[in-house]
Amino acid sequence: ARKLKIGPIGNAILATVAVAGTVSFFALFPGMAYVIAPFLKRKRSPRKDVIERSVESLVNSGLVRKIIAKDDSVQLELTKRGKWEALLRTKSFDIKREKWDKVWRVIIFDVPQEKNNIRQELRRAVKLFGFKMLQQSVWVYPYGCDDFVEILKNHLGVSNDVLYMKVAYIENDRHL
Repeated sequence: ARKLKIGPIGNAILATVAVAGTVSFFALFPGMAYVIAPFLKRKRSPRKDVIERSVESLVNSGLVRKIIAKDDSVQLELTKRGKWEALLRTKSFDIKREKWDKVWRVIIFDVPQEKNNIRQELRRAVKLFGFKMLQQSVWVYPYGCDDFVEILKNHLGVSNDVLYMKVAYIENDRHL
């Protein structure tokens, strides 16, 4: 699997389509620049051609598909893979990060060699979500993430290969 690179404008478009469901492609312009501007760190809105290139990149990577409606308008819709990426990148789970409850969330996985691409996607997903690697297939996270782990296991079909634990103490945890 090739590495997926999505820039800040692509992430903002992905989030917008995820929230809106289906977005009219032509409705993206010129209003899209104003819609995605708050998601970006820069002060100026992106140019129309930059947004168009980002949309085409998302389509080419298989995250978004263009649909031609009955009125010949072009709409954007997330694919299954696009929904997964939007979910990972927006972290739209119910996570409270104000105060740590002194409980570590630990994921241990043993995915067979035949499912190497699933193992790589599992690693990428937990890393994107914010987990830190403790050992080779052991990842820890300090905040509640039960929903994320459940969706992760179901989406990748690794319920039997992934063990989720809540741990009160990890030796030498300062680096985490």
